[in-house]
This record gives sequence, C-alpha cells and structure tokens, in this order.
Amino acid sequence: MSAQAKYLIETSDIVALRVECEHCRAALSKPIRKHKNTFVEALQKCPNCGEPWTVFAGRSIDSVVGQFFEAVEKLEASVGEWRKTLKEQGKGGFSLSLELSESAAIKLERKGE
Repeated sequence: MSAQAKYLIETSDIVALRVECEHCRAALSKPIRKHKNTFVEALQKCPNCGEPWTVFAGRSIDSVVGQFFEAVEKLEASVGEWRKTLKEQGKGGFSLSLELSESAAIKLERKGE
C-alpha cells in the first residue's frame, strides 16, 4: 500500500502576490484584495535594481496581472455567495480548493523552516 499526500489551498487562503527579482533577489509582496491597481504598476520593474518585470520594450503583461487579481476576488465572492445559497436551501454545499504540486508544497515547507 502506498500513501499519497495532497496539498490544497482554498481561494480564501490566497492573501498576497509575491514577486522576487531574479537579478537582485529583492522581493515585493502585496495583498491581492487591496490596492490592486497600484500593485500592478509596482510590478513593472524591480523597486531595488530597476530590472524590468511586467513591462519591457514597449510590451506589457499588466492587464493579465490585473485580470488575475480580479479573477481571484470574483471566484472567492461567487463561491461564497453560491455556498450560502445552497445552505439556505438545505443543501450541503462544497469546498473549492487549488491543488499544489508536490514540488511547490516542498518549497513552501522549506520557506517555513
């Protein structure tokens, strides 16, 4: 018999987006649910060394990053409301989680040491 571990995170557990510069190792972490517009702008370049992140050579992925922030907020709100509706109707509801790869979970465990 073998055992298999699952690494799950609920959408409500996603609290911030963290970016680390691969050039100087400076890191930036901001809450997802607050100041998303200013955070998207802050991601354009490393605040420490100026290395480009989301904007480079006239191209940008800012809109995609902003859409990610909005999607997390919408998903969490929609699931919460839907679960409430189901419970009001006497239904059991559900739990929605993201499953992390084993390598991602190991990285998280190492950072917590």
